[in-house]
Amino acid sequence: AIKGQPNPALLQTVNIDYIQPEKLQVYELGYKGLFDRRFLLDLNGYYNRYSDFITQQTVRAINGTSHQGQYLPGVTDMLAGQATQATGFELFVNTPEIVTSYGVGIGLTWEVTRGFQAYGHYNFTEFNVEEPGPDFEERFNMPRNKFLFGVSNRKLFNRRLGFNVSYRWQDAFKWQSSFGQADIPAFGVVDGQISYLFREVNTTLKIGGSNLFGADYRTNIGGPFIGPIYYIGMTYNPAVR
Repeated sequence: AIKGQPNPALLQTVNIDYIQPEKLQVYELGYKGLFDRRFLLDLNGYYNRYSDFITQQTVRAINGTSHQGQYLPGVTDMLAGQATQATGFELFVNTPEIVTSYGVGIGLTWEVTRGFQAYGHYNFTEFNVEEPGPDFEERFNMPRNKFLFGVSNRKLFNRRLGFNVSYRWQDAFKWQSSFGQADIPAFGVVDGQISYLFREVNTTLKIGGSNLFGADYRTNIGGPFIGPIYYIGMTYNPAVR
């Protein structure tokens, strides 16, 4: 195989070893506690250390080959002027780099008063590579920062009317895969729901939506753009009182 860009002057011949299982050391720590029966705190953190980390490396075929009756040119075809580029392949490989990832999360739930509840959580995630080579692609595909906060109450107006509204946000990050690479912009989304309980027939009517006021967004390359989504539904529960 040949690695690098499809310019024959820049290519190098490499030997790719058979892939081996990657090794992972994991350290986790968490705490969850309830204070004054009204305030719930949830803390967690982790640290991962990988060796023989498995990723993919793009290579170029030296000689041409065929697949399902179609000829795929190689570097020799480029040198002979019979092709403009050599066929690229992505191979799974073990990287010599030491890879680490770590993160923390915090979640809060507060029973305020008269059925009102405030809640939220924040997550931080990081990914590091010691002296990455020029061909290394981390493909971690996770935003560094994410958070959500909201307010809800299911006990308004004789415990019949309820609502829940929240705002969630994540920052920008680079998406890498064999399909393609691109930057995913940061986005924030408002979700909300109103419910009403018809106690006489044990049925709850729900009206709500996600991304109520935002523009279209997507979470990965090649995935769909997500716009506002609205819904209405009814749930029957004979145990509701």
